[in-house]
Amino acid sequence: MKIELAKFREDPYIASYLGVIDHRSYKTEELKARLTSGGTVDLAEFASGHEYFGLHRTDDGWVFREWAPNATGIVMVGDFSNWEESANFALKSISDSGNWEIRLPADALKHGDIYRLRMYWNGGEGDRIPAWGRRVVQDPETL
Repeated sequence: MKIELAKFREDPYIASYLGVIDHRSYKTEELKARLTSGGTVDLAEFASGHEYFGLHRTDDGWVFREWAPNATGIVMVGDFSNWEESANFALKSISDSGNWEIRLPADALKHGDIYRLRMYWNGGEGDRIPAWGRRVVQDPETL
């Protein structure tokens, strides 16, 4: 949606802002290209990412998906695992584009469980909040 600036050149109130408008238009298009993987995904599909990614209750249990293209391993840790890593909560890579998934039985988690992701990548590891988390709780003691 590149803005056509030629029609604004005659307006004395806008003319002095054309450079700024053009720059913002360029940055908008640049961001759109990044979010839509160069146009391979439309903006509506990108904006609906929360419907696919994150933690969801299903008819037969739970499904959790995360996009982490540089990860070499991901494990959910939380209340349900006494904050310890368990192979039962290890995500599997399901695509070459960085999508990870785990399917769990209904009794593996309960509403209100608190969790985070232990992520591994070449040269390191760290704990992360899921990108599509719908509720985030801060520990009042450690902040």
